[in-house]
Amino acid sequence: MADENGTFVVSLPRPIGHVLYHAEVQNGETAVVSPELLLVLDGGNGPLAVLQAGWPSLRLDRALPLGAVDADDGRVLLSGQLPTADGSVRVTTQHGTRAHRLGPDGKWTAAEELTGPQAIQVDGNTYEWPGRGESTGEQTDIERAGRGWRIIWRTPGGGRQSTWLPDATAS
Repeated sequence: MADENGTFVVSLPRPIGHVLYHAEVQNGETAVVSPELLLVLDGGNGPLAVLQAGWPSLRLDRALPLGAVDADDGRVLLSGQLPTADGSVRVTTQHGTRAHRLGPDGKWTAAEELTGPQAIQVDGNTYEWPGRGESTGEQTDIERAGRGWRIIWRTPGGGRQSTWLPDATAS
């Protein structure tokens, strides 16, 4: 049940290994599955994130300048969070340096045309993105990739999306 601010807390037992939760809301006989997935890695010792097809992942653990790199067949989305708000973040890739606006909470998102593994610099921190990776089939693939975790997962429309979550110490 939500509090007066619309906030609610879900308590889960500590998982073993990696878990991808599909949230569902039920009202009587009608159930609605959320398009978002809650990812818990390494028994809760790794990153926590909300994954959504076609959108940047939302890190729920420690905020990082580069929190996630999401890629599908069409584009690559970079996202993260800085401790400051209402400014800009400088992102450098193979295509040069661009400034992106920060939201009031310090979060930012940028679409980039990245073709493969490469260095991504965010506000002076360098991350070595290992690339999209290759899917091994219908299953969700979760693996260590570079200095982070790569998840290749099936989207509701039947596509595949790759999400790379850098380690907190990856920069």
